[in-house]
Amino acid sequence: MKLSILSLASMASLASAHFKLDYPTSRGKSEDKMPQFPCGGLSQSSERTKVSLSAGDLPVALTLGHSQTAVEVLLGLGNDPGSNFNITLHPTFRIEGLGSFCLPNVTFIESVVGVKLTEGMNATLQVQSNGDPSGGLYACADIQFTDTDYSSPSSCTNNTGIKTIEFTGDAAKHNANESTADGKAQSGSSSASSTTGSGGATSTGGAVALETAAWGMLGAAVMGGMAILTSRHHLRFYYNVAVSARYTLPPAHDKPLKHYIYKACSALIAQHPILSAVPVGEETREPFFARVPEINLDRVVRFQGVSGDGLEGVLGREHNASFEALGVCWRVVVLTEGRDQDQDKGENRDEGEGGKEAKERSFTVVFIFHHGLGDGTSGKVFHRDFLKALKTASSTAEEQERGEPHSIIPSPETPLLPSTETLHPHPISFTYLASELFKAKVWSYRDPGLWTGGKIQTPLRTNVRISPLDKHTTAELRVRSRNYKTTVTAVLQTVIARALFALLPSNYTRVICTGAMSTRRWHPDPVSDDVMGVFVQDFTVDYVRGGVGDVWAEAVRTRVEIEKVLAREGSDASPNLLRFVDEFHDSLLLSKVGRERGASFEVSNIGALAAAETVEEGVPRMGRMVFSQSASVTGNAIEVSAASGPDGCLVLAWSWQEGVVEGELVMRAMEAVKGGIGELVSNL
Repeated sequence: MKLSILSLASMASLASAHFKLDYPTSRGKSEDKMPQFPCGGLSQSSERTKVSLSAGDLPVALTLGHSQTAVEVLLGLGNDPGSNFNITLHPTFRIEGLGSFCLPNVTFIESVVGVKLTEGMNATLQVQSNGDPSGGLYACADIQFTDTDYSSPSSCTNNTGIKTIEFTGDAAKHNANESTADGKAQSGSSSASSTTGSGGATSTGGAVALETAAWGMLGAAVMGGMAILTSRHHLRFYYNVAVSARYTLPPAHDKPLKHYIYKACSALIAQHPILSAVPVGEETREPFFARVPEINLDRVVRFQGVSGDGLEGVLGREHNASFEALGVCWRVVVLTEGRDQDQDKGENRDEGEGGKEAKERSFTVVFIFHHGLGDGTSGKVFHRDFLKALKTASSTAEEQERGEPHSIIPSPETPLLPSTETLHPHPISFTYLASELFKAKVWSYRDPGLWTGGKIQTPLRTNVRISPLDKHTTAELRVRSRNYKTTVTAVLQTVIARALFALLPSNYTRVICTGAMSTRRWHPDPVSDDVMGVFVQDFTVDYVRGGVGDVWAEAVRTRVEIEKVLAREGSDASPNLLRFVDEFHDSLLLSKVGRERGASFEVSNIGALAAAETVEEGVPRMGRMVFSQSASVTGNAIEVSAASGPDGCLVLAWSWQEGVVEGELVMRAMEAVKGGIGELVSNL
């Protein structure tokens, strides 16, 4: 089959145009919408251009309307990659001239794409250019790879006088939407987002690509529970997890704050390979991880002063934001205090000058990450290792000579840890399987007295509130829990259940708590409490209105229920059933919208990161820690995340989906829980 790609317009019309994607067949073109990321404001096409796998490459033909243009060619795998155009088929380069232009051999072989392409696999090709006058312009073509041979277009030519110039050095590292036509960074493009001057459209173009041309495959596909985590993220049913910690630098650490943050991040990227992994094919039944070749800290790390709504406000915003604009699935927000708030991303020093006495500096690091990359414990591991890295990033004479830290960090070659399914058997007994199948397929009773908030609904908008306990109360709670032969987690679950019963109408006689427990304890090496990954399973405990009067007795019963699950070491657990699910998106997520949810609240406790037994003088130290997460569309009505930092304070982060639970109910429950714990530790 022969295809005619070009139909040249007059040079007058070209002079006022942006560019047109002629081959593969574009989704279309709307001049006014071209600044809209990712595909110029156009939805997916019902007709896909067939691309022959045997060829290993394809032509990309354009009609150019500007005399100088920075162009980049990207690819997103899957039926609908959304904004995940993270495979660079051709890095940014310059084209000089107007009219027809063609790249005859844009390669998509496995070493470039990072995965073996197969018959019937869908993808979307994106061409982006620098904007007019700033930002980016975008055009997309939906394609399908096939074993059938398809002929190349009959014409793949360049107009008279057109020439190309390959960018080198820093210019080659810019995405086209961050570049000027001559390869310089656009003003204000150090971040990955820009606002165009065309109708006020916003381009979040940093999401379009990685910084280099190829990925490396990390091996094993995402399995079981991990696939659910990636599916939730793709559908915007759940956004992310965050663990925050406050740090203090001693006076001797007198370099700009950015220096220490970048040094620490670089060390953690080298130490934990999951930080350079991204999930691919989140919309499919078998997503997998791929490795980005490098990470740009200028995109991933953001410095900002503490605003009026403080950490709570930051978490409220971060738990409603995805990761497309970053190239990786994590980010760090540094909340600066004092003189660091006046610095431009920590770059301008004002300490130690004019006779000013050097003082300690405090700041908060918020680590936000995709739940497919790590569990809550992984966030605690991040901060423990971050503190170690801060201690080594000292401002010695040797360090001073090294200059500013690098912002582009190469990914390590260390392989990812195996998935939990491959490390540990997850057996299912016939009795458990038969019971679950009966409830799912035949008949499932719902207690009319069970409270689970509003029905499952979209879109997701998370609200977050933080409720800290003081050091004395936290210490007493631990002591009393041990004395009563229970745990802090069991007490928290019981006190929250009692608080809800006190606030809910009397016709609600039952609540269900879902908990999260670490499975690291029964995994073999190399899995331990020192690694980042997802090693967690859930459990449930029922509470009835008349059973929470004696909190300590009910907390002991809760501990017994949790220990029964622990004793099974992963057998007969709900994630084990995922092997029988053919399609996650519809069966487990989309089909539940409009239905009642299954549980009332969640308590997830990552435990304590204890302070050092002896205080070291003149070294960085960590204080308060906060563990939080976004609400879940199909999850519990209320989520309570708990953590204790080296300051000795237990902090509860409450999150809920707007429209599912009234904010007033949550606020009153927070007060009741805090007061209830206070009563428990004060009563002799």
